[in-house]
Amino acid sequence: KSTKKYYSITYRIYQNSPKKQYSKKDTGAAKNGGTCFARNLALWAGCAFFWWVVDRLTKAYFDCNFHVGQIAVPDILGLVQLNLVHNNGVAWGAFAGNIPIIAIATSLMCIGIAAFSFYWARRSSMPEMIGLGLLFAGGIGNLYDRIAQGYVVDFITPLFIDFPTFNIADIGVTCGIALLAICWIVQIVREGKSPHETSSTKEE
Repeated sequence: KSTKKYYSITYRIYQNSPKKQYSKKDTGAAKNGGTCFARNLALWAGCAFFWWVVDRLTKAYFDCNFHVGQIAVPDILGLVQLNLVHNNGVAWGAFAGNIPIIAIATSLMCIGIAAFSFYWARRSSMPEMIGLGLLFAGGIGNLYDRIAQGYVVDFITPLFIDFPTFNIADIGVTCGIALLAICWIVQIVREGKSPHETSSTKEE
């Protein structure tokens, strides 16, 4: 009986020991971190794939049904018109004809975005992963055009401003950068307020 009582007391002490409690917390944190990582990567991949498919479908439609320079829709609410353009450079026709250099630069950018997304997925918020997914999809969408066709298919031309014709991939890049910037600015503002709020609480 004394032996059983000794082992029972020893087991209770071990169960309530800090080491045991910390190990439980660490295991729970590891599981939560793994779940967050998998969820964020799935969100990033799903967003990137969806945007890439939309980009491919819209480009294929305009490239197959219209000739270069043809206006498909002349005016949409006075904001944009839809007309087919083949761009063998970047914005405003810069670096025209330098497809290999542009393709290499875009490839490196996409690899960097993918690597950063994988690294950041453990601590990232969902809006950040969506922004990274849009950014990656935009880069891949135009990279595919340059490698497969030697030019990028553009079809959205603003009417209210002097701006180059663009496509769905470009919208993804722009929205991705904007979303990331908003997320990081909000995070910086929150981190800047935290010490002040903490000190105010202590004073009270």
